[in-house]
Amino acid sequence: MHITVNGARLFFDVDGEGLTPDGPRMRQKPTLLLLHGGPGGDHGVFKPAFTPLRDVARLVYLDHRGNGRSEYTDPETWNLPQWGNDIRAFCDTLGIIRPIVLGYSFGGFVAQSYATRHPNHLAGLILLSTSPKIEREEIYDTFERLGGAPPPAQWPRRAGTRPVPPRWTPTAKPASRFTIPRNQKTPMPPTAPFATTRWRCISPAPTVNRAASISVPRSLALNAQPWSWQAMPIPSPQFSAAS
Repeated sequence: MHITVNGARLFFDVDGEGLTPDGPRMRQKPTLLLLHGGPGGDHGVFKPAFTPLRDVARLVYLDHRGNGRSEYTDPETWNLPQWGNDIRAFCDTLGIIRPIVLGYSFGGFVAQSYATRHPNHLAGLILLSTSPKIEREEIYDTFERLGGAPPPAQWPRRAGTRPVPPRWTPTAKPASRFTIPRNQKTPMPPTAPFATTRWRCISPAPTVNRAASISVPRSLALNAQPWSWQAMPIPSPQFSAAS
């Protein structure tokens, strides 16, 4: 399904009902809004691993503007303030009240952008394998401090970049073409300019100094990668509409 939000046609999918029978009454389920990684990914990364949660929540999957099945729009609109504001407008357009927002990787940056700009709009925030900012020099320094490094003569060199120890080259490796082929289910077209704008879109993320404004319950999970989700036991949390 598509819906126009802030001038862009965004694709979304819904799994599970919002109202469910509870004795003689209908009970409102909470909404879990899932934000995929990237840039250049799509919501398919969550399926079917998160499907069991539809028993306790209505699941709403969203492809960010410029990603997946959503409209690619002007690349100048591919930035965290816009993506964050899109989440608020998307919820308001569909009448989603106080969602629980789950952001994975790049989706976590978008979730934080949304949550710091609209802190009273959401009921909960779940961050998987993400960060409030990307400072590559700090990342490299920390890796070297914690894991050591081989002799500099063995370090591969890339034009215009700091030599990186082979142990940490996956961190420095630029995006492979425009997508994450292992998880991506909607390939980006060859003309998509993510090869050059991918990291400029989110680096550095400006949310780190506003994190204190997020007052809702939060849960942080590190190293939760999509290929491991299938083997993870999915609990049945007792969400409530007021949580």
